[in-house]
Amino acid sequence: VEFCLALPPEQKFGQGYTRLGLRQAMRGILPEPVRLRMNKKSPMHSLARTVLRDERERLDEILRDGAALLEPYVDPLAVARAYAAIRAEAQPGPRQWPALIGILQLAILARWLRQASGAPAPA
Repeated sequence: VEFCLALPPEQKFGQGYTRLGLRQAMRGILPEPVRLRMNKKSPMHSLARTVLRDERERLDEILRDGAALLEPYVDPLAVARAYAAIRAEAQPGPRQWPALIGILQLAILARWLRQASGAPAPA
């Protein structure tokens, strides 16, 4: 689990593929049609839709209220630009998935930092 969580988004999604790192690792082991098949559904469509439709206000709040806690670790302007680009899409597709995963990881980090600091949760 630690290894999978430590993989950068580019190893999870890239070149139009999901599980890119695994696909690259299986080169020469799996037949190419199996290794490169695209017809298997990814849960990212549902995750992106759910997060951006049903949990958007909550994600906005976490990122807004956690901005000061995240600032030592990330460029807040870059985060804001990436999140704005994702929000501008009606339904983010595979090209936006790495950025969406990054945003979700930052939201989790912000929640963790708030809890670890003992700071009260926003009202």
